[in-house]
Amino acid sequence: MQIDAYRLPPWNPTPRSMVAIMDATHTGDSWMLVVRDPHTQENVYAQEHLHETTFVYQEAKRALEARGFVITAIIGDG
Repeated sequence: MQIDAYRLPPWNPTPRSMVAIMDATHTGDSWMLVVRDPHTQENVYAQEHLHETTFVYQEAKRALEARGFVITAIIGDG
């Protein structure tokens, strides 16, 4: 199978009340911010950014809350 023919499966995490583990990793010229639910071991958010700043963490929280997630606590650099 050619890589161009591969289609990612749908990714729509179910909104829930959760503790959020947030961390970013440097990949090439950008940063990948991931938010993970430690209880279900599911990544609920992933977004590429040019820089790792507190703003991108705030944006991730706002985006999740807009989708119906309730963040009860945040663990940074998880």
